[in-house]
Amino acid sequence: MQSRRPQLGGEDMHRKSSRRRPVPEDLRDQITVRPVLRIRNGEIRSEDDFLVREEPLEIMISGRTYAITMRSPGDEMALAAGMLFAGGVISRPEDLASISYCSEDARNCIQVTLASSLQLPDGLRLGYPACRTVPSRGPYTQETMESILRGMKRGGRSTQEDVRRIRVDYRSLFDLLDQLTSRQKLFTASGGAHAAALFDVNMGKLAVAEDVGRHNAMDKAIGQAFMSGNLGEVVFCVTSSRGSFEMVLKAASAGAVIMATASAPTDQAIRLADQAGMTLIGFLRAERMNIYTGKDRIK
Repeated sequence: MQSRRPQLGGEDMHRKSSRRRPVPEDLRDQITVRPVLRIRNGEIRSEDDFLVREEPLEIMISGRTYAITMRSPGDEMALAAGMLFAGGVISRPEDLASISYCSEDARNCIQVTLASSLQLPDGLRLGYPACRTVPSRGPYTQETMESILRGMKRGGRSTQEDVRRIRVDYRSLFDLLDQLTSRQKLFTASGGAHAAALFDVNMGKLAVAEDVGRHNAMDKAIGQAFMSGNLGEVVFCVTSSRGSFEMVLKAASAGAVIMATASAPTDQAIRLADQAGMTLIGFLRAERMNIYTGKDRIK
């Protein structure tokens, strides 16, 4: 006997009055409110839904476009700095002569001036929207992978041998996940944001960021640590998203030794992590995880 499903507008459905939800004060610039018709357990209710706001951000170097990305408003300078670092344009805070909004009325534009002594990477062209991550090259050959690994801006204590030999109790990684989850205010309100966090060797938080885009969340976290001068202390990276090649590349460029993601890694991400000497963990959730590379670091 088939169960009878309630029909919209039928006698089975009970329409409730609308319910208004106040937007948290600290999320007003990142949330858009839109009325929705929500159906739960045979009831129809008109409610306000919180949507992640998505706006374009143009990043300019000396007046010429470096990149345009869709992002959640907030932390724009960290996003720009992190993107430039992960892209190999800058490697230390002194490489930035200045970074600011293009004007007080243009919050969707960041103007960057590089140090006069800095040489732009070979092949970098300005004046058009640049690719945000590694250009598509088809299957990555051994030569390509080695070139990428050589180009990583790895530095600070994360490259020291004692840190790279670190061994951690697997249960402590759940604590890092809890730290990330407890700071996901935008996701809690909307369900539509990714998060990334960086931690030092003692599992102290160095940076945490949320954004509608997982790459942006990572770039914001890297940019925060970069601009505060703490990037050299990065050992752990935890993200709420899957472990793609680009995400592992960004984490490795920031010096992360152990990276844990809430979802699955890709085959190329595992390959890159293995060659970079990283521990890559996927499906980090309550009381579970999969360790794909660098298994000796986890006990």
